[in-house]
Amino acid sequence: MPSLWKYGCEIITSLAESIPRTLEPTLSKIYIALAFRLEHPLTPKQRLPILTALKTILSSTRFVDTPILANRIVRAVLPYLVVVLSSASPAEVAMTAAGEDPSKKGKKKAKNYAGDEVFKVTRDIICPTDVDAEVLLSSLEGE
Repeated sequence: MPSLWKYGCEIITSLAESIPRTLEPTLSKIYIALAFRLEHPLTPKQRLPILTALKTILSSTRFVDTPILANRIVRAVLPYLVVVLSSASPAEVAMTAAGEDPSKKGKKKAKNYAGDEVFKVTRDIICPTDVDAEVLLSSLEGE
């Protein structure tokens, strides 16, 4: 079944790139089907063709005037973008990397970077695989 979705999304992508006017009578059904599929738990490899098709359709055709559909698509794509956001501010990350507790209210002077602290990685990798990176970029371009 995932391979059928992949090939279907490739067909939709090529139609949207070459002859977008032919998709206009069925745009609402296509958007609903893609949004429905994105709302289900998918692997990044299964997610990528759907996001690519959605990005191509949004850039080459008009969007259907239904606010519920736009909300569904945004709600389905938003979880893929959350990995970019950090729960800690850069100042808190720098303080915890230096071994200080950001919640203490002492009158210590802020330490300047001595050199190597700038290049230390304090967060996990955002996109562990190439497919995850492509999903993130397609999500950003689709919004």
